[in-house]
Amino acid sequence: MKTSLIDFMDKAISLETCFSECYEMMIQLGEGQGIAKDLRTLSYQEINHANILKTGKNFVLAEPDLFDQVTPTETEMDSGIGLTENLLRKIRGRVIEFNTAIGELYELEKLFERVHMDVAVTIKEPSLEALFKNLSKKDAEHKRILEHLMQMSMPG
Repeated sequence: MKTSLIDFMDKAISLETCFSECYEMMIQLGEGQGIAKDLRTLSYQEINHANILKTGKNFVLAEPDLFDQVTPTETEMDSGIGLTENLLRKIRGRVIEFNTAIGELYELEKLFERVHMDVAVTIKEPSLEALFKNLSKKDAEHKRILEHLMQMSMPG
């Protein structure tokens, strides 16, 4: 099912906010592993992404005629939001191991790196296209940080 760009951006804002909460809660879950700084950085960057998306949404609202042809797929966003919210519940409830949670976050970052790039390719307006390409690039950076955290937290 297709969705409007505004609906997509609203969902993306919710998703980025949920990612931020996951990273904040992971600080408690990974207590004593010396990784709080990296997780705080990831949390801050996700909030920054949400704010960037809000700015982009305001641009779309101001110039709607530029974006008529853009209709991203809703299924991946809804699925991703559900998976991220479920992960946040597990982290809050401390019913997930730190390494498992990091692995799930890694897979979600990988998914949304691709989703952001897919949206960037469909947008014809240069500044909004750049916004989504940048979000995709940042998701790739987040994956690298998560890979580092996975290596740090492995026993041995």
